[in-house]
Amino acid sequence: MDIKTLPQPFFHGLQRLLIACLVMTSLAASAQSDYYARTDSTKAYWKLQTDAASQKTLIRFFNHRHEPVYQETLSGRYVKLTPRNIRLFDQMLQRLVTNQLVSAQVKSHELVASSTNVPRQAVSTYLERPVSTSFILDYPEKPAGLSPLRSDVALSNIGRLKIHTLNIREEPILVTLQDDQGRYVYKEKTSLLNFNRTLNLTQLPEGRFRLEVDGSQKDHTYQLIIQDNPRSYQLRAIR
Repeated sequence: MDIKTLPQPFFHGLQRLLIACLVMTSLAASAQSDYYARTDSTKAYWKLQTDAASQKTLIRFFNHRHEPVYQETLSGRYVKLTPRNIRLFDQMLQRLVTNQLVSAQVKSHELVASSTNVPRQAVSTYLERPVSTSFILDYPEKPAGLSPLRSDVALSNIGRLKIHTLNIREEPILVTLQDDQGRYVYKEKTSLLNFNRTLNLTQLPEGRFRLEVDGSQKDHTYQLIIQDNPRSYQLRAIR
């Protein structure tokens, strides 16, 4: 499983909770245990590990089969294990293992394309409410080096491309998927804090495609490669 991103949505209220609740300070501020693990009644669990040498803290969530379902790395920071933060991590874990996931809240959007026709533009429609596919932890009032636009994508082996962006300044961004001739297969503008889309790639022809998430100050670009016989999908970040 690719755990670069967690392609799982949660209730709308959790979005603000995740952004507002965790309190983090610098690694040099005080000492704490460098490792912490906690389980729940389902035998799923989460781990929090601080590495003083690399100045990073890693937060990971696992299901009952010990498979990682989400992780996030905090550079130069640690998370204080206050009762409130432990409770928050427990809530995140519970929502993961109770399967409040994409299948229940996000529909896939079919891309209009075939191997015999030129791909036509397919514009996805907004959901009734935005959903979050990533745990976004608290950031300082003046965050050092925090990007105003974060993009996380995940590609399944059955041709589902899940896109999640965190747009801290809620500025207009443009999400596009183009073929190797520069023709749009998918195009959508949004200014949501949390933006999520699931695209069905199964009807696209074999070839190379370019996925772009463009903001006013930051952009993310990925290359998508689709091959036939057998059908396969590959995705890599260009920048």
